[in-house]
Amino acid sequence: MPTFAQALETVIAIHASDCKDPGGSVRQLRLSLARDLWQSLPIGSWQRNVENAGICCADPGREVRKGDGGGSALTGFLGSLFRYRATEGRTPAEDFFTEALSGVLASDDGETAAAFASWLAEDEFERAWVVTQKVVDEGRLDMEFEARDAGGGRHLVVLENKLGATEGENQLARYECYLARQEEAAGRTLVYLTRYEKPDWTASSERVSFMNLHWSDVYDWLTAWVERRGDRTGVLGRELLVLMEEWGMEMGLGAQDLAAAVAYKTRVQPQLLQILDRVWAECKKDCGTGSQWNYDRNRIRYSSAYLEDSDLYYMFGFDFTRSDGEWNASRLQLPSAYFAICGKGLGERDWSGLSAEWGEPPRGWTDWTNERVRQLATVRTVGASLHQSYLGFFLESLEEARKTMAG
Repeated sequence: MPTFAQALETVIAIHASDCKDPGGSVRQLRLSLARDLWQSLPIGSWQRNVENAGICCADPGREVRKGDGGGSALTGFLGSLFRYRATEGRTPAEDFFTEALSGVLASDDGETAAAFASWLAEDEFERAWVVTQKVVDEGRLDMEFEARDAGGGRHLVVLENKLGATEGENQLARYECYLARQEEAAGRTLVYLTRYEKPDWTASSERVSFMNLHWSDVYDWLTAWVERRGDRTGVLGRELLVLMEEWGMEMGLGAQDLAAAVAYKTRVQPQLLQILDRVWAECKKDCGTGSQWNYDRNRIRYSSAYLEDSDLYYMFGFDFTRSDGEWNASRLQLPSAYFAICGKGLGERDWSGLSAEWGEPPRGWTDWTNERVRQLATVRTVGASLHQSYLGFFLESLEEARKTMAG
């Protein structure tokens, strides 16, 4: 018995084929397929499923403004998914997930859209509307939120989604210009949403906030949001989460994924790098502007810029060759992890506040001098996932380092 997620996934498979549609026959075939899929779902007939989800098939060519409230919030949701085919530099999956996410966000009277936009902009909004595929002078915006705060102030959030495609020419710079000229907006935020990638572009406008977000972050946010909801937002949200899991967008590192990681680390390298990206986002709060980060992605190791007003820096990553009394990578078939404080001025500070888990660099780390290193000792599983255990180790180490340096 197919789920809603499987039904929608079948729709995108159709659009991946480059077929012509003379006389509208293919469009009729797609509608017929959608009807058959809906009929096979366990909740009842195609019409009743449409009504239960608050969805109707509208004219695919009509621009739809979502989030206006009431039962019309998802009007055109399925219709919007019928528009897309693969083009050069763009995949159906990219637009498909954009529309699927916007459909969930717009499935109530603006509460979910407002909460999501508030999270993106790190602000508090009472109401928000979401529009997809909006054409402006600077290009086509995948998703734009228009939000209102408690005082009635207008805020804009533009989200650019990339799945299996690279950034268009000066795309983020053009969208930053678009937001910068919206002078009547009290707040303006540009979000670059990807699987694992970071943009080469650097934000330049003081008027526009920029955030590089990963789909796993969206998965975590949506999981928490729909947990207590039993309405159609909860139903559609859970189905989208299932679909994201099927596409591997939740980032979870399960034991099965890591079983052969030591021998075949390229299989899990993107997920491990994404964990380091999370740590990077926290560490950069401590760094000054006079130096740069170093990203050794082959060794899965990051070195931070110098910390504010010091010659110290952080180094953290994964160790696929560790073999000592506490950890044998070959036997456990799991990579170890480490977090270090490095720098010439290390010996001038009092590190007695660090726990006994911190020590000198292990033998064989010949390119390290004058460091204090904490190595992973225990993997604590969280459900079926291990990535939270690794992430927790890094963040705990960072917090301990911060307290010791401050104290």
